[in-house]
Amino acid sequence: MNRPGLESPSATLRWSVITIVALLAGVAVSVIPSLDRVWDVGGGAFEQRASQDARNDGYYEELLDATEARGAGGWLKGPTEIAPRDWIRLHETEGVIWDDPFHRFRLRPGADLYYKGVPLSVNLSGLRDRPVATDRPEGIRRVAMVGSSVLMGSGVEVDRTFENLLEDAIADGALGDRGTVELLNFGVAGYRLDQLADVVVTRLDAFGPDAVVLVINDLGLNPNWSRHIAWLVAEERDLRYGYIRDVVADAGIESGDPPRVMASRLRPHRDRVIEGAMRTAIEWCRKREVPLVLLALAQPSKSGTFVERLESVRPLLGELGLPVIDITDAFDGHPDPESMWLAPWDRHPDAEGHALMAEGLLKKLQSEPEMADLLFGEGPGSPTGVDDG
Repeated sequence: MNRPGLESPSATLRWSVITIVALLAGVAVSVIPSLDRVWDVGGGAFEQRASQDARNDGYYEELLDATEARGAGGWLKGPTEIAPRDWIRLHETEGVIWDDPFHRFRLRPGADLYYKGVPLSVNLSGLRDRPVATDRPEGIRRVAMVGSSVLMGSGVEVDRTFENLLEDAIADGALGDRGTVELLNFGVAGYRLDQLADVVVTRLDAFGPDAVVLVINDLGLNPNWSRHIAWLVAEERDLRYGYIRDVVADAGIESGDPPRVMASRLRPHRDRVIEGAMRTAIEWCRKREVPLVLLALAQPSKSGTFVERLESVRPLLGELGLPVIDITDAFDGHPDPESMWLAPWDRHPDAEGHALMAEGLLKKLQSEPEMADLLFGEGPGSPTGVDDG
């Protein structure tokens, strides 16, 4: 018989178990929100790299915007990183036409709107640039620049884009006397590499360029590089090119597949798409005896992965024989590169960033006169030209 006031060992054990369970339940209640937040912030171990890409590079969905990054990597935006409702993407504006069977949308000729805090006007030729005649005037050297949102100048006035700043510097004699040089801006926000190659093939003939610059940034190399191909498949559009059809077939994706499934299955084929796109542009230029040069640029950031990704494809670019102008270091001397973002929620470079890119590009061309000659010709007063005066 137990002594009065004392419990049996079995009763003590039962109360101990109940106490432990209650304590664990209390801990779980307090910890679960924290665990949920940890998962939300980290996105899970298998998505940590995607989260870092979204946070550092600001790339997800169509642009450099970080407004959709939570869906990609799960990082938790701070209050200053949440875009206001009127900060929308280009394809959500009236500045585009949805009539292109391959690109889906293109810039609307003559569009004039307010976009990302500045006026955005599209000339009658459908370019985000100064007014230009489609037919090349006599005696003018034309260089077509093909790229996405950074080239287009998202959030920067047209006269302050790095493309027009470079054009002005050339006109002022920064590369010697090159005669009249026109740089044409074929940049469209959100376009991937397969689209850039198609712009070369389908749009440039009408403008008769003497050289082509293909502008590459992280939009073509980051984990969301396949966004456009996924849309083509989802909307059952014509894939147009053999290399895209082959990749889609090998990836085994279909129109009903979820976007993340498509991205996952396409991921191993990135370099095949890069090679196919580059060969498409190379072939167009070769037939017309027009030089093709790649311009690699990054966004202003204290950290990022674009340089690493660029290095991973350099062997491929070398095999293709493509000359590369690398200005990914354009922001290196700035004390706070991220102060040149358009906004805390938008990593596109502002006007100061474009000025630094133009300066970096000009310095590269001045230090590599053969590259300048390749693009802009050997004018009578150019560093390698002959001046009889």
